[in-house]
Amino acid sequence: MIANESTIHYEIKGLRFGRHGEDNTSVAIARGDAIVSGAVSGFELILSPISDGQWKLVNLGWHTDGSLPPILHEQQSMKALVNCAARILDTINMWPSEQAEGGASLCMNQRVIPKDVRDRTLVSFRPKILNVPSASWHHLWDHIEGRVEGDTFFDVLGFDRITVQRVLPLIKEIFPSDWVRARYAAASHSGMSDQFDSGLDGWFPAYHLARTAHGSICRDPGWNYLVEIGLALETLRDFEGVDRLKRQLAKSPGTQHHLCLASDLHKRGLLKGLEPLTGVGAATNDLLVGLNGNMFQVEVKEFTSQYPAKRLQREIANKVVKLPQKLEQPVVFHVVLNEKGVFDKEREDCFFSAITELQDSLPAIISAVVAGKRFLDSKGGRIKRNIEKVVTNATAIAPIDEEYLRAVFETNYSNVEYPIYGIGSFFSFEITPSA
Repeated sequence: MIANESTIHYEIKGLRFGRHGEDNTSVAIARGDAIVSGAVSGFELILSPISDGQWKLVNLGWHTDGSLPPILHEQQSMKALVNCAARILDTINMWPSEQAEGGASLCMNQRVIPKDVRDRTLVSFRPKILNVPSASWHHLWDHIEGRVEGDTFFDVLGFDRITVQRVLPLIKEIFPSDWVRARYAAASHSGMSDQFDSGLDGWFPAYHLARTAHGSICRDPGWNYLVEIGLALETLRDFEGVDRLKRQLAKSPGTQHHLCLASDLHKRGLLKGLEPLTGVGAATNDLLVGLNGNMFQVEVKEFTSQYPAKRLQREIANKVVKLPQKLEQPVVFHVVLNEKGVFDKEREDCFFSAITELQDSLPAIISAVVAGKRFLDSKGGRIKRNIEKVVTNATAIAPIDEEYLRAVFETNYSNVEYPIYGIGSFFSFEITPSA
């Protein structure tokens, strides 16, 4: 980032966040160069936020081989440097205004989230910081931890900072910096500030972690999903088989729903096993579940609303060849709709209609399909899950009751505030600002 102030050129080369001084103040730390008539002087600028979204000077240190140009000592020059850095730290914030099941209009502002909408602003980011050079990838988690600890603008809506800090090591273990870097390299990108197409492998959470480390993402639904993964890992920490599930998390996005559903069932005393054998060689299903002594196996799938029926039919066909002719327990598919971004009501309805149409074509070896949504509502916090459709197979070898399934997979919330979000990010609409 270069700013022209009279005869001085300021260039911000890096930004990080943390705590400073005896009073442990939250600060942003910018390093860069000031160029005066060709002479380069390095600086470290420490700023702290004030209530109106502005930033005030805490400390300014200079590093130069010769004497510091006199103009850099002037108050006006120091003020220009502070303003240069502060502009980079401005946020754009978005929140829903008129809420309805079919959608909502969005409001936005710059710098400070209004107090009356602070509890439903899910999207906040710093666009101008993207012009600052990226840090080295091996510092990714250092920068994320610094943001959680010291950037007052970074927040996961519905969670306190202590909870986020508690689960960070669990998230870091699954998605280390080398994993994030590899996802970017596979997408032909080299820096944390580079664009990353949401349709590419590993977009979630590689994009969210990189942009958080870079200082851009301040609030995003993706972080609620990340905290949910951390809390699920915490719940299942000592459950037999969880280590295998953890290894799959970074390889298969669908495992995220698998993990979180397992955690929810475990808390309710219904999870009896992870990856139970089907009875054909080493083939497994995802979960072994039981209520009141009645056990059944679950295959967990997560789809978007694009071609759900064809995808589910393909998954069922693949599973059938891995099941024994004589079942000891019913086999149930649990399918959730999880969009990227804001849910679309029309496509959502088509998704569940397509699931219903499968009822007459289920093979006898599949007992039922349970379908619902997995989403975040406008209040933030934990990820919500519901049941929209239960399709039982009247010709199943091992039949299972619909009401029993509804009791096992009961909705995990009492009310919803619209709009609702999948693993979303409004960064898909982002245009990298000019210098």
